[in-house]
Amino acid sequence: QTFQLPAEDTEAVEKGELFADYLERWLKIAKSTIAITTYSSYDGMMKSTIVPWFRKTGVTITELTAQDIQDFYTAQLARVKSNTVIHYHALIHRALKYAVKTDQLSVNPADKVDRPRKNGFQPAFYDKDEINQLLACVKGTLIETPVMLAAFYGLRRSEAVGLRWDDSCVVYVCSVEEVLLLFLLSSPGVTSRCRTEYTAVSSNLVVQVLINR
Repeated sequence: QTFQLPAEDTEAVEKGELFADYLERWLKIAKSTIAITTYSSYDGMMKSTIVPWFRKTGVTITELTAQDIQDFYTAQLARVKSNTVIHYHALIHRALKYAVKTDQLSVNPADKVDRPRKNGFQPAFYDKDEINQLLACVKGTLIETPVMLAAFYGLRRSEAVGLRWDDSCVVYVCSVEEVLLLFLLSSPGVTSRCRTEYTAVSSNLVVQVLINR
């Protein structure tokens, strides 16, 4: 059975839809198929960088070439690290893959562009005094709880702010001077990264996070 292009897609192609407009339309379609954290990341990258760039160029989705995409990557590499451009590449490639799937394009121009090489990550750790200074700075603010989770339990930013009730499971309770809950943290994206871990977490801290969600 031949795939029928949705009416709104057909009309957009016939009018020579700008690539910037296509990206915004694609994200609305993809929203129901991707994790909320992925959607939020894509939305941020598109609004801040990708859409403004390609809207300024005025290139349409059918006119888009590998060179257009490469020019975008080259410009961005002059201001951000290659890891950020790799994220841009993943978004653009995925969006154009949908365009090929729906017969808006015959080939994906992003396939012809080399993904930037990932730059090495050299972690830097806070010492005790720096942690205490950080916690003093955020005390009483909206970000105090996620910062505490990141500082004490090693959660990434997206994991700390994305915790929900169904991301945790009480598997053991012990009582000393205060109650500690052993939580099985299954933060967004944890399955794909195999980052599930048992962590002793202060009950007051966890409850505060989940209630604030």
